[in-house]
Amino acid sequence: MKTVTTVDWKQGYRFALERAQQAARSESRVACGFTNNVDIVVQVTPEAVASFRSLPPRSLTGTLPAALRQPVDLANMLLHCIERGIGGEVPVQDAAMVNWMRAHFEGPLQIGGTGARAANTLASLGFPALMHVTGLSALEAELHESSGRLTVAADRRLLPPRAAARSGDDPMFHHIFEYQAGVPLDFGARSITPTQSNRIITSFDPLNKIVELDPGYLLAIEDARNQIDRVLISGFNQMAHPSLTRARIASLVEHVRRWRESHPVLVHQELAAIIEPEIAAAILGTMVYHVDSLGLNADEIPLLAAVLDRPPPQTIAEQVDVLARFKARAGLGRINLHTGAYCLTVTDSDPEDERAALLFAALVAGARAATGTYPSLSALDALLDTITVRPDTAQHEEQLARRYELRDGIGHCQAGWVVVVPTLHIDRPVTTVGLGDTYTGALLALINPHMAQ
Repeated sequence: MKTVTTVDWKQGYRFALERAQQAARSESRVACGFTNNVDIVVQVTPEAVASFRSLPPRSLTGTLPAALRQPVDLANMLLHCIERGIGGEVPVQDAAMVNWMRAHFEGPLQIGGTGARAANTLASLGFPALMHVTGLSALEAELHESSGRLTVAADRRLLPPRAAARSGDDPMFHHIFEYQAGVPLDFGARSITPTQSNRIITSFDPLNKIVELDPGYLLAIEDARNQIDRVLISGFNQMAHPSLTRARIASLVEHVRRWRESHPVLVHQELAAIIEPEIAAAILGTMVYHVDSLGLNADEIPLLAAVLDRPPPQTIAEQVDVLARFKARAGLGRINLHTGAYCLTVTDSDPEDERAALLFAALVAGARAATGTYPSLSALDALLDTITVRPDTAQHEEQLARRYELRDGIGHCQAGWVVVVPTLHIDRPVTTVGLGDTYTGALLALINPHMAQ
């Protein structure tokens, strides 16, 4: 069985970039919803954790709290995630805790929210994007990509964010705690040195807890003159009330029907971390049956396994099995898992097109990790000569080659084509924040809209 070499993969990355350069000439748009906010990105350094050293030693249990109510909860959240090298998302109980965090932790501001990050990624790459906003303060509008390719629906027009800013809107601040591998951290009673780099998201966000769908955005997608042929659905994971989530989903399902009646449109849903089990049930039990494509990360695949009454997958082969079974159950055209080591899809569409889309998405996410910025197509071209594919690529291919007759990253199972590509090896990432959202935006640039239901 042939195993694809690193040289072949680098050629594949270059071919994927050429595909993207051709696709960027199109005037079609991608619509990205639904949440947006302002992230305060905090580097977890020895100085940053100094305030935790005065906490009672017995209080530092390293147990993950359900919500952040007081400083000790934040310390335990950090300990829990850093010890395991994992990311996560934990809500903040109230504005008082947010104010304490803002007084004790500083960092640069950047755009947050899956839809907003995906839209900024697309616009930076040269692709027109329409962004849904739950609020748009002047401060946030200044942070968005400003070429004119990124627009929001306002007054029955598509306007750049700065032209559509709302004077009465307040920014929703989320603290993102980013830790780096190899940096010793002293919490007083406990010390730890991270073995991996990752980030933890915290938020107190009244707007995104209810995700009020903007009628102007929904109508803009329906209007065929706007040439929107791909739509990203995300953000329901932040909602706090199951009954309201179900109502929002029911409304959105009706809009999806109307979009499809108006013109062909591919609908992709990104799962994202879901905190409330009832919210997960509403999304996985209803919404996914009305989309064409589903994306998720390694932290989220246990949710699918639970729906299938299966244990969380432990190997890449078991992950393929869970993806294939859920794809068949929900009637999806494709389902995609993106991890730090590889990107994996089960799809009905052309597997070579899928491979190119995955490689391009991985390239863009890797570039953001390496530089901390949303890359342009020209920046990616310059980066290609320096990229290194992850060294564990061969072992993942070998696992799948035995079971799915994998060749050059493409195999087959009962549910469709199996496509797997390696990610880039970024030795010292400048950022780990928003990489999945960056990946999703880049994926939508190349995903084939003609696979829609």
